[in-house]
Amino acid sequence: MNKDILTECVNGELRPGDLVLSTPDDEYACLVGRVTEIAILGTPEHETENETDDVYVDFTEFDYSDQRIAEIEKMISALYGEKKAFDDCPIDLVIMGPESLIRITGIDHEQLYELLDCEEKAAAFCKSVQRKYNLSNNMEDVIDMDNNNTTASAVETAAPTQIDVKVRPIEPKGKLIGYADVNFGGVITVHDFRLINDEKGMFVGNPSRPDDTSRTGYRSTALLVGDDIKERINNAARAAYVAEVEKLQARAAAVAAPEKPRMRDQLEKAGQEAAKHNAEKILPDKEIAKAARDDR
Repeated sequence: MNKDILTECVNGELRPGDLVLSTPDDEYACLVGRVTEIAILGTPEHETENETDDVYVDFTEFDYSDQRIAEIEKMISALYGEKKAFDDCPIDLVIMGPESLIRITGIDHEQLYELLDCEEKAAAFCKSVQRKYNLSNNMEDVIDMDNNNTTASAVETAAPTQIDVKVRPIEPKGKLIGYADVNFGGVITVHDFRLINDEKGMFVGNPSRPDDTSRTGYRSTALLVGDDIKERINNAARAAYVAEVEKLQARAAAVAAPEKPRMRDQLEKAGQEAAKHNAEKILPDKEIAKAARDDR
């Protein structure tokens, strides 16, 4: 396990070995697990069609209560469309998106039991963390289980009213076809989101930077949280990419087309042809004299 690789989850940097809880809105809702591996988007290790880094999680490290086992059996049975006993539930190696995971720390056995007891308690903890993240908007927050007992009114954080995307198409390198700079509400701009084109179409991948300490050589530097934001940026990026490609094609066509003569050159050429034409109509002096004698 290489702990140098990391990604950005809901509430901070996530590394292999970290304890995590899946969010209530995920199909593997409110499971407690351990991160075993992270595959960065765009690297050979990334095997899924996820638009984010792949996070491999083992959800079988801890012992769930009987009530939670029954809930998990029901959840997995509905997911697979057939009845599943807990021992047959494939939760030992689940590939998750980082936006569906909450990192937890500072936990003791009693607090861990609360998360393993039932989905309702685990979901309450998840929501308290999500509220804290929405309020602080600090990706470096580390959530302590001691704060789980506090309650707060739900806070709905609205997405920025304005999202502007500028793209830079490049010569395709595998699935990478360009980069995008995204401005959020005229307040902050995040550079170098990756434009990825695969079987599902074009979408925006998280920006990353080289990291010599990581096995893949890269680490994510920003993470989009929320399906609405992702969809808005993806739509804007697609439209901006098409527009930029059309501009490039128009420029290429203009360069390849035969050069049109300048207006001055056209007028000069026309003048020369007119003068030549008039000169041909003027008879030399000898021919004029001869023509006059013939008239007599």
